[in-house]
Amino acid sequence: MLLNDSHRGMLYIFLSAILLSTGGLFIKIVQANPLAIVALRSGIAGLTLLPFLRVKHIKLSASTIVYIFSYTVMMVAFVSATKYTTSANAVALQYAGSLYLFLYKVFRRQIKVRLGNVMPMAMIMMGIIAFLLEPSKGHNMAGNLLAVISGIALAAMFGALPQIKGISPVSLVCLSNLAIFALVFPLIPSHENLLAISSQGWMALIYLGVIQVALSYILNTKGVQLTSSLQAMVLAMFEAVMNPLWVFIFIGEVPSSYGFVGITLILGAVLFNVIQQSNYEKRSS
Repeated sequence: MLLNDSHRGMLYIFLSAILLSTGGLFIKIVQANPLAIVALRSGIAGLTLLPFLRVKHIKLSASTIVYIFSYTVMMVAFVSATKYTTSANAVALQYAGSLYLFLYKVFRRQIKVRLGNVMPMAMIMMGIIAFLLEPSKGHNMAGNLLAVISGIALAAMFGALPQIKGISPVSLVCLSNLAIFALVFPLIPSHENLLAISSQGWMALIYLGVIQVALSYILNTKGVQLTSSLQAMVLAMFEAVMNPLWVFIFIGEVPSSYGFVGITLILGAVLFNVIQQSNYEKRSS
């Protein structure tokens, strides 16, 4: 039986979320400096998406520059966080970016504060506190803080995105990844020997660039065009659920009890916020 457009869109987004969720596992496989992983993955992704780049249609605005800079910060912070703390902590704290975007919009008086949107934001705040109260030190604490930064950068990306005109989403992702390679590659420590990366590491990097970034964004873009925003956002949450699950299955990494509390609060709040926002829009229309 042939799928209709909506069902095909949901399938594309679901597949995109599954591919994105494998990032935590493959990042941990690559034995290299986080900056090297970020630069090489983005370089491979940018080259893969290059055929989709429409240079004539690109207009570099302030919003586009903010988006690319925020995307770079998010990638560096998230990959570093994944290396230093658990994948569950990294992905959940990144999803907390919706809290920072909410606070920014309240400050700019772009949205009204209601009980329906304050409750999930309070849950996200409690989730962040649960992570930061986790008894840890050294790399693990640094990883949690980097994950918070990745969430802030993600919020900045979504804040800038509505202002970007005249460039397709795939072209924007391609341009952003090429920019990451150009900006981050020179920052790789001089003592880092890229030739020392194992064949397994290079295979993981190629997978991360071609499949986990490039193909997943193509599928996501096609899916968003065919289905509703609510369905897209709910299905995209499979990434946050599956990311730590892959790492647990193949590496045996288990989040702490604090991590489980934080994940439950943040992902539950995001899902609740998506559903209640959809209901609010239906009542207003």
